[in-house]
Order: sequence, then structure tokens, then C-alpha cells
Amino acid sequence: MRSVGPPPGQSGGLSRTAVTHLYQQPGGPLWIATNGGLARLASGSESWQNKSFAGTGNNSINVIAPGSGGVLWLGTGGGVIRYTPKNGATRFFSHIPGDPHSLGPGANSTLLEDRYGHLWVGGNEAGARGLDILDPASGSCSHYRHDAQDPSSLSSDIVNSIHRDGRGHIWLGTPAGLNRATRAADGTIHFTRTAVTQPVSSINSDFAYNIWARTPGGLLRLDTQSGEISSFATNEGAPDGTQIADQSFRSEDGTLYFGSLHGFSRVDPQKIRQNTTAPQVAITDISVFNRSLLKQPATDEAQLEGSVSDPQRLQLSWKASVFTLELAALHYADPVRNRLAYRLDGFDQNWVEVAAGQRTATYTNLD
Repeated sequence: MRSVGPPPGQSGGLSRTAVTHLYQQPGGPLWIATNGGLARLASGSESWQNKSFAGTGNNSINVIAPGSGGVLWLGTGGGVIRYTPKNGATRFFSHIPGDPHSLGPGANSTLLEDRYGHLWVGGNEAGARGLDILDPASGSCSHYRHDAQDPSSLSSDIVNSIHRDGRGHIWLGTPAGLNRATRAADGTIHFTRTAVTQPVSSINSDFAYNIWARTPGGLLRLDTQSGEISSFATNEGAPDGTQIADQSFRSEDGTLYFGSLHGFSRVDPQKIRQNTTAPQVAITDISVFNRSLLKQPATDEAQLEGSVSDPQRLQLSWKASVFTLELAALHYADPVRNRLAYRLDGFDQNWVEVAAGQRTATYTNLD
């Protein structure tokens, strides 16, 4: 293990210390995006080759995405660079004021080339412009924005992450949740808003085509077949709440990695097993008018037969219009995630869920 930075007064090192993105080209070199251009490290080499794009006016690179034919797409603070390492060819796409078909203004933080060779471009700056889809052949862009009146539009104009799963479906993470993109017969793109409505900063998928979304509360796994959502909190090893856009990676063995400001989390989807054992429920106390029956099971208002934890019969007088049951879920693997619900036959029409920290069922004004 060693740290790599720009060696003072020496060549062959990184040109800048701010590393913003890494991309390992299959069977090829490691590419490093920095605030001073692009660096290349060949396999087995100790010497870096630096590539500057200062001529474009945008030498600070935010993200690297692979393109067809060995092309690299580079997102910068003011546009997108199409770079061909084989011959060094460079083409710059940027916003042109007054041209509605040019790239939108602002920084670009997430990129994806689709199967048609078009580039999907998103940004996560305040006031971002939604999604742009660039046709490199013509240089023309299609723009997709959030429309509060159109449920098939993007859920937000900020796009943190764009991901294509193993089936070719494209997913977008926004501050307003996870969207799935579909292409209509006329070529236009429509968006389906999923049940994941929390802010999503990074997206990845596993070999079973489940979608993994990074949220402030940890990780969510969306089963794309059933629609079922499973959540994994930080105390289970999920990344903490610090949000970094589009910082995830899937290794060749299927392990998922999610970055944060304090390190990264590693997830092996094949080894995760959901606990399907329902916890046993116990009554820990019964109170009438806020007076516990633990020590005094018989009062003027209440007569308890059996123990509080195993009551056989509870008889209340007509005066006892307020009583409370304290409940406990007897499963200690992760108590915070236990969920309880109660229902009083003849009074409640539906089950009433209680919060993890509450664990009480209170009834008032009983007739």
C-alpha cells in the first residue's frame, strides 16, 4: 500500500492531487480524473502519463465514462469531452447560449453511453438542468426536464447517477427518488418513478438484476421483478449518510462498493440473507389511567386474571375509559427494525402500526 501524489519537481507523477474519479479500462490502463486533466497508468507501470485539456478551457474533470470503440467520455465543469486514446483525438461539447440543441449549462457529474452511442449527461449542481442526451454524430442534444404536471417526466432536475443494468434498462438517481427510463416508439424518453422516493446519490445492480440505491439512510435494494424494497442501515454495514454523487463500483466477482466521505462500504449481494422470522410479541405492562397493574393487578377500575405478561382475562369497569398496553418484540438481532401492529376487535377496523421507539397501544373513550 502506498500513497500517490504529484512529486515536487519530478515528471512521471500525477499532475494534481485532487482525484475525482477512477476508471479501469478492461484489459487496459487505469484512468484517473483530476482537477488538472487526465492521468493514465499502464498495468505494471510506475510512471503516469498526464493528458491536459486546457485548450478546451475545462481541464478539471469530474467523471470518466467508457464509450464504444475505446473512447472515453469526460465530464467537466463546463461541458463534455470525447477523447480517443488511440490517436489522441479530442472533441468538446459545451453549452452555446441561444442554441436550444446544445448541451445544457453547468457542470456534468454523471455520464452514460447507451446502446445507440448516445451520451446521457446529468448534473447535480443547484439549479441543474435535468437530463441531456447527446448525439455525438450531429452534436445535437435532447433535453428532459422535471414537469410537476407530467408524472412521466423526471422526478427532479438534479441527476446524481445514471446506471444501465444487466438487461439494458437505464436508471436515474435524483433527490426525489429513483427513476427508470423507457424509450417510446418515436424515440422519446419517458420516466417511471419507482417506490424509492428517498434522495438517491448512487446506483448499481447485481447479477440478479436487483437495483441498489444509495440514500441518506443507507442502501435500498429494489427487486425489479416483484417490486419489493429491502433496506440496509449503517449499523448493518451500509455507507453513512454523507452523500457523494455517482460513487459506486461493481467488481468482476459481483461485489458492490459504495463510497462516502468517511471511506467505503463493500456489499456481497450473494451472501445477504433476509431474516424472515417474525418476532414473538409480549405484553410487558398494562396501565389503567396511567396506573400500572404490575404491582396492583386489582383496582376499582380493573380486574386482571393471570400475570401481566400472560393475561387470561382483563375486566374493566365502565369508568376505565383509558388503558394502555406496553408491548415488546422478542427478537434482538436488530430491535430497531422490528415492526409491531395491534388491533382491538370490535373497535379498530384495521391494524394500527406503532413506531419502533413507541411500543404502546393506548385506547381512550371506550364505550
